Amino acid sequence: MARIVLVALLTGSLLLTCQAALGGEEVAHHGEEVNPRGSMEDCLFCHDGRIARAVDYCTANCSIWSSHPVRRPYPPRGQESSYRPVAELQALGIVLVDGAVDCISCHDLRNPEKGHLVPDTEQVGLCVACHVNLR
Repeated sequence: MARIVLVALLTGSLLLTCQAALGGEEVAHHGEEVNPRGSMEDCLFCHDGRIARAVDYCTANCSIWSSHPVRRPYPPRGQESSYRPVAELQALGIVLVDGAVDCISCHDLRNPEKGHLVPDTEQVGLCVACHVNLR
């Protein structure tokens, strides 16, 4: 379980940091220190358009049909043959949260490149890392 700490900034805005109960690592992310394994709520705290670029494709229409479905079980029930086994995802550095796709499944804040994509998917391609029928 994560312990959430709200810290008021001098500007009057809030920064959400999330540290694991056993002590979470934090990384620099656009001038703030954040947990790279934070929850969707941690990401959306800033990525709502006020502090950082909004992720409207998730916040406005967070469904299985959106380009970035989060909080969906992996693999979808009855479609297991169209998706790679969880062990293969883990080998690529893709993290599932409680067996579901989340922000940190595709984004790793320790990767300084634009988009902060999971680095080990560069050879495979991020989408085909999970979807075997997209090759």
